[in-house]
Amino acid sequence: MRAMRGDTTTAGPGPMMHTGLFLMRAIAGASMIAHHAWAMVYTGWLHFWRGDEWLLVTAAEKMELPQPLAAALVFSFVLLVGSVFLIAGLLGRLTPAALLLACLAILYVAFSKGITEYIEPAIVYSAIYVGLAATGPGAFCLDRLFVRSPRQLPNSLQDIV
Repeated sequence: MRAMRGDTTTAGPGPMMHTGLFLMRAIAGASMIAHHAWAMVYTGWLHFWRGDEWLLVTAAEKMELPQPLAAALVFSFVLLVGSVFLIAGLLGRLTPAALLLACLAILYVAFSKGITEYIEPAIVYSAIYVGLAATGPGAFCLDRLFVRSPRQLPNSLQDIV
């Protein structure tokens, strides 16, 4: 409406957009933890505790990664801690970018091994993470407690280093 009146001042995003970003972060993060990340961490715990087979290690071995156990640990850590950071709104754009890389790895394995049941969820999560990486976490995030201005938040790895 402001553009119709000739007002050239730009207003920031409204509270509904920030609420939507918070809900998207919270639902995607909780869903990732409940359906995927916790299962990976729990089966990893059973692998170390009881010696059960850990499918992430098996998948990493089939992909001929040099350290399959380390790759499984890093992957499950990124999914679990990244989802917690996503819900809390920590490391604004870096967290969804890291989760996006994990989803792209899932897509690569699913396409290369012909495992069709993981393709659709990985695509949906990837789309959510692309959107969150592009827009940022919104106003309802813990980053706002530590940094007053959104211009001071790191947008990339180069800003941190």
